[in-house]
Amino acid sequence: MRHRAKPKPATRCIVGLMSGTSADGIDAVVAEIRDGPVGLKASVVAHIRQPFTRALRARILDISLHGTVAQICELNFLLGHHFANAALRAIRQAGLTASQVTAIGSHGQTIHHLPNARPAATLQIGEPAVIADNHHRRFSRPRHGRGRARRTAGAVRGLGPVY
Repeated sequence: MRHRAKPKPATRCIVGLMSGTSADGIDAVVAEIRDGPVGLKASVVAHIRQPFTRALRARILDISLHGTVAQICELNFLLGHHFANAALRAIRQAGLTASQVTAIGSHGQTIHHLPNARPAATLQIGEPAVIADNHHRRFSRPRHGRGRARRTAGAVRGLGPVY
């Protein structure tokens, strides 16, 4: 009778990105998620803090309170580039390449909270398609740029759509 070797536990590297209402910068974490005997096990492989310049912070805070739709749209894409750069820095610090990352999750930059609205609402920006373009990942999200519109759709290796 032949014995099968136990399969190696599945391991995935995930990047998480966050910037909150203080608008002072981005925190990026690379976490290793692996199958455990019961459930998943996670460990932090790398963490970086990427502060915003004073000018960018002032712009975020001003647009959060007084911005037009056009200004919010522009800032959305600009912050997408900042989030992408933070993710790349964290990936490099972890000693990995972008191709070794299974997924990237971004909370985005909070620009407005309406906790007493009906329904309660909040708005985060930092365009995921820009982050995806920088990491060859595909998000199901419309992209617009250089005078043409295109759509990227797909799933990140077996995880389903990532937004």
